[in-house]
Amino acid sequence: MTRIKGDDFKDVVSKLQDDEHPEYEEARSRLMAWLDEGMIDSAVQFELREALTVSYPDDDDFFSSTRLLLFEALAEISDETTVDFIADLYPKMPDYPEVRMGALQCLAMIGSPEAINLLMELLIRAGDDI
Repeated sequence: MTRIKGDDFKDVVSKLQDDEHPEYEEARSRLMAWLDEGMIDSAVQFELREALTVSYPDDDDFFSSTRLLLFEALAEISDETTVDFIADLYPKMPDYPEVRMGALQCLAMIGSPEAINLLMELLIRAGDDI
């Protein structure tokens, strides 16, 4: 399996931040192919986490937003620091259900006791805000 280089990952993600970019669709297809083929690994963990801190034009797409795809990738390569990363990122994320759902799904996919505890804490806090 070919390993993705950090610069290649950053290039694709930067094109996804502007849906008017001439290579937007190509970049989206490339990201989805990397996910389907399991090519995103810990070698790009820093770039992946950085990519989760920015906004995307499809953040309001509940089923296939860029950020949702990135959280899926994060869950697949999670390590002992991933839950803390999400705990730190979550309050800084836009207050859109579509965006926050990706973080919650990531925690559920990780499935560790720490991830489930944070997931429950975030859901309880969300319920308190209603």
